[in-house]
Amino acid sequence: MRLDTIVLVAMYLGAIVLANVTFGIWEMASEPWNSMLLIGLDLTTRDRLHEAWGRRGLVWKMGLLILTGSALSALLGAIFARRRDPIAIASALAFGSTALVDALIFGLLRRRWARINGSNAIAALVDGVVFPTVAFGELDAGLVAYFAAVKFIGGALWWLALGGWRDLTALAPQHARRDRTGHGWRDHCASTLALVKNRSGTTHDRRGSSRPTGTFRSSSAP
Repeated sequence: MRLDTIVLVAMYLGAIVLANVTFGIWEMASEPWNSMLLIGLDLTTRDRLHEAWGRRGLVWKMGLLILTGSALSALLGAIFARRRDPIAIASALAFGSTALVDALIFGLLRRRWARINGSNAIAALVDGVVFPTVAFGELDAGLVAYFAAVKFIGGALWWLALGGWRDLTALAPQHARRDRTGHGWRDHCASTLALVKNRSGTTHDRRGSSRPTGTFRSSSAP
């Protein structure tokens, strides 16, 4: 396994651990930073691992990663949860279902920026529905929308931080990208200079006709 892939796996599992520990200790006082920074990181690193593994054992590697994350969520939820609510079960179910939906949507979309942000948006919504429903036995539409938005924003910020800005530059028109690199400006100067030289090589008679200066001769000349 490559070093960058190992780092992504460590970030993915580390975010799960921190998210469950901080929520277990501080509960809602850890929000929205818990969801934005840690769950958002989790969503985006999963997408990056999806890309890294590609067709090289993607199914079993991603399946093992999701099972590991779900087990960690259940264990940490049971250890750090203060309430008697089924936090551990809710954490495991929310994590597993979110990761599966994220992987499914990611595989269906084509453009990279749409794959990552589109899958993150749907996965964040699933997480916002599953966790409070299982943990607290209630579903508040406003709360679901709030947490889905926070997690999506967090995922988008991590996408940009991990190199997603390159996807945005790839969306720009070709001439705009050339202008930013300076090639467009040099080409413009070269074409302008060639036009000036071309015009300087012609002269205009009184009728407005144009002839090359090197071949123009007066009709009165011998």
